[in-house]
Amino acid sequence: PDQALAVQTLRRLDEQLDIAGERDDVLTPDVRAAFDRGLTLLEQGRNAEAARELRYAYDAQGSEAPLLAFYLANALQRDGQSRDAIELYEVALAANPNSGTILNNIGFAWLQLGRYDLALPALRDAVEAAPTNARAFLNLGLTLYGLSRFQDAIDAWNAAIEIDPSLEPAVAASRARAQRQVDAATP
Repeated sequence: PDQALAVQTLRRLDEQLDIAGERDDVLTPDVRAAFDRGLTLLEQGRNAEAARELRYAYDAQGSEAPLLAFYLANALQRDGQSRDAIELYEVALAANPNSGTILNNIGFAWLQLGRYDLALPALRDAVEAAPTNARAFLNLGLTLYGLSRFQDAIDAWNAAIEIDPSLEPAVAASRARAQRQVDAATP
């Protein structure tokens, strides 16, 4: 627990297990190198560069590779290309339809596009598949808020904070606005 690199590596391995399941895609050395470079660039916030490396890895793999599709989608989404990311998330989801991580990312991509109607079912599925995924509850709350379902949004945010108290500052202002809406609607 005192080794930041070890904690980060374990988190990444858990994430990859959730994304690809038990599937073990064998990557050629050049694809593995591009994948690793892409992940490093993602961690550095260099999203466009990460997308280029991950696009190369995904295209060079030549076969369906859900892990590569997911991380390429993630880089594209972080680079503001949510619509393109959704197609790749769908590739990853086809390989592991019960991944809370993939469902959350799809839902968040739809949320970024303002498509609450499409974000809502994905995020509901995400919290069902991964009931300890605080970010899925956070995104569900944002979607419900966007749909003017203020009490439901508050409930989702409360669940997120219960799982991860560090999210409290991120939702405090929105939760207060939602509470004012609930209070105003109560006779």
